[in-house]
Amino acid sequence: LCNNAATATITFTTSNSGPGTITYTWTNDSPAIGLAANGTGNSIPSFVVNNPGTSSNLVSTITVTPHYTYDNTTCDGVPKIFTITVRPSSGGNITGAANLEICSGSDASVNLALSGVVNLNALFNIAAEVSPGVFNTGVSYGPIVYNATGVQTLIIPAAQIPNATATPKKYRISWVSMTDGNGCVSSSLIGNVV
Repeated sequence: LCNNAATATITFTTSNSGPGTITYTWTNDSPAIGLAANGTGNSIPSFVVNNPGTSSNLVSTITVTPHYTYDNTTCDGVPKIFTITVRPSSGGNITGAANLEICSGSDASVNLALSGVVNLNALFNIAAEVSPGVFNTGVSYGPIVYNATGVQTLIIPAAQIPNATATPKKYRISWVSMTDGNGCVSSSLIGNVV
């Protein structure tokens, strides 16, 4: 799962059809993923996983032990062990796009500082200023693939930022989402660019 995703409910079952009672206890060796260290019951309810990092997976090992009680005697069954792996959010940070001035009909070359991840697909939104400080909903552009950290260049085609008027026209570029190599997505805003 990716950071901030919700798990499905994990339900425990048994093929034991005897007259006794079956209960379950479970332990979790890594509560950092957002799940308690231990619990009881016949399921682990859905919860939102957590991995605040930007590069490493968090792996939690869950051990579920069944307990069979009959005639005041309780016997433990064979534990079932499984893992929950939580991938970080794409977590990349894109900055550096501000106050670029270009001529009408020219492509815009925006240098973006990318940190935190590699193998990143970024989808952008380009919106025109329709009145001072007010931008339209814009058009999507991308995804643009980044394969390394550091300064990357985003080329915005002139067709995405037209100006057929006699006065300067301002656009805003924001990134709608970033998808990393694990398929995890995060969203944020760059700000005004051209």
